[in-house]
Amino acid sequence: REHSVFELTDALIAGRREAALQVLNRLLDDGEEPVRILAMVSWVIRQMITARDLAGRGCPERELLQQLGGRWEQRRRVLKKAAAADLGALEGLLVACSRSDATVKMQRGAGSRGALEGLCRRVCAA
Repeated sequence: REHSVFELTDALIAGRREAALQVLNRLLDDGEEPVRILAMVSWVIRQMITARDLAGRGCPERELLQQLGGRWEQRRRVLKKAAAADLGALEGLLVACSRSDATVKMQRGAGSRGALEGLCRRVCAA
């Protein structure tokens, strides 16, 4: 495979919409399961919510980074993106993940692709 879901999550965290959509579509074209992709996108959003919540409670950065999962450099980028995002918007993204989950599981093909593309656009814009 040319691309991995980790490239997708990196692009989402960086807010690089075009790169995220390109990687997403290549993953789908290569046969990656839409449910697995959605799980990774949801994980990124939960990480941002956790980072935003802990930072809002005054958690020291080192401890906060230890609470997050993933690669260390990615944790720092998650923290930076979360700090700039509105908590309500992040929670809205989690709701969008839930809606996308239903679409991905009930519709195959173009329906799944469209739901994932829309979700990726929203995450990049957050």
